[in-house]
Amino acid sequence: MSTNTKSREAAVPDAAARRLSNQIARAYRGTYGAHAGLRTLVRTVSVQMLRGGSSPEAIVRALCDVVLRCPAPALVEPSTAMNDAGRASALVARTAEYVSAVAVEMIRRSATIAATPRDAAFPHS
Repeated sequence: MSTNTKSREAAVPDAAARRLSNQIARAYRGTYGAHAGLRTLVRTVSVQMLRGGSSPEAIVRALCDVVLRCPAPALVEPSTAMNDAGRASALVARTAEYVSAVAVEMIRRSATIAATPRDAAFPHS
């Protein structure tokens, strides 16, 4: 597991990169539910990387790099595949969107927890 600081580039854990690669291949093939699975996986990996100290921008770069380096287009039959460049571009955009949503949620959650008075968070019985 990588422990990154905000000044360094984020590293996608090997197991997560393999899972992402499989999910990206499903998305290229157009498998039912592939995009929902990709969203869930990107969100999970993003939370892990954010908690490890990576910045949202570094995570976007790292995960989008996984999408772009995925060998999936070579594995998909040409007759069933859409335009590979267009599909890659769409997957990169979705990945960035998913990471950004997770980062915003985590920031809001932290702000809400910090703004909640202790008595309200832990009422006396």
